[in-house]
Amino acid sequence: MLMITVVHSVALNPEQTAAEILSALADSLVISNPVVLDIRCGEWTPVLERELRRRLLLRNADIRETNIMLVKDNNEWLPIAMESDWGVNGEMLLQMLKLEKADILEMNMEQSVETGEKRNLISYSRYRMPVYHFTLKQIELPEQRLLSLTEYKLSGNPEVENPGSLLAMKWYEPILASAILGSLVYILWTLK
Repeated sequence: MLMITVVHSVALNPEQTAAEILSALADSLVISNPVVLDIRCGEWTPVLERELRRRLLLRNADIRETNIMLVKDNNEWLPIAMESDWGVNGEMLLQMLKLEKADILEMNMEQSVETGEKRNLISYSRYRMPVYHFTLKQIELPEQRLLSLTEYKLSGNPEVENPGSLLAMKWYEPILASAILGSLVYILWTLK
């Protein structure tokens, strides 16, 4: 299942924004196995993790507490091939948790910046807008089968990079403005 949602404001407080993100991402998940959380969302991690745990507990999900990053970094547990960021060795994680089946809810965030321009006849301004892409994967262990993939795009408030002024004009705009003004003067002068 793939769902993309776009929202255009981050002016809300983090708890409201996290609730909005997780309602779009996690409400459609089918939870039948015990769940292990793997959330890597930068400064959003604590708020998103707390809200996701709350939502899963309201649905009576079996949440297992483990630190997947410690499992990845523990060289005694994992083979050399698992030292990279390819994922978690499902069989070893299940052995650690003493389970036969489990689901990993893996949540990632990528941040980018979109730039744009607002143009007028005489001036223009550039703006930069932060964009956050959240991805939630549900992976069934030990088969490493992808059960669902959900994405959410959140756009922040634009920051003006160049305020519009006469100094911010393109090179051809004064020529265009003087040509229009000259044409108007010529039309008015020749009209009788």
